[in-house]
Amino acid sequence: MSKNAIRSVAQNLGVTSQSIIRKAEELLQLVDIRVGSQSLTALNLTGSCCVVMCIDLAATGSGQPVNKGEALRLSGVNKRFIEMVLRLLKGTRKLCKKKKNTIVDDIERLSQDEVSTPKKQKEEEEQNIKTDYEQWKKQILENARIAIKDGK
Repeated sequence: MSKNAIRSVAQNLGVTSQSIIRKAEELLQLVDIRVGSQSLTALNLTGSCCVVMCIDLAATGSGQPVNKGEALRLSGVNKRFIEMVLRLLKGTRKLCKKKKNTIVDDIERLSQDEVSTPKKQKEEEEQNIKTDYEQWKKQILENARIAIKDGK
């Protein structure tokens, strides 16, 4: 989705802060890169739903929550589905707290140490991060499966 569309949705949600909009754009890029369209399709998440959730996450993280009714209307999904996604996010948040670090932190650390780390050690660290990411992704999909099962 284009930046203009993100800004338009943000404006409809009452978000005017440029820092929140930039953070939402970054989150949406991470969703595109990390999750991929196949996983989004499997979860029945539309483009507008992802945009609304990214704006909501960015705004809530900045202490400026959005109007949930308007967010639901703009997302293009029903309330039950949003509740399921929120349960999924809650499970994901618990998983991240349990691991006490995020994949993004590990990747940033790797990029900072890139020059000083020997090649073999660097490859081992990258493999560990990939393994952690795969386990994290499996857990998210399992949480989604459970949330969908509970919702039916």
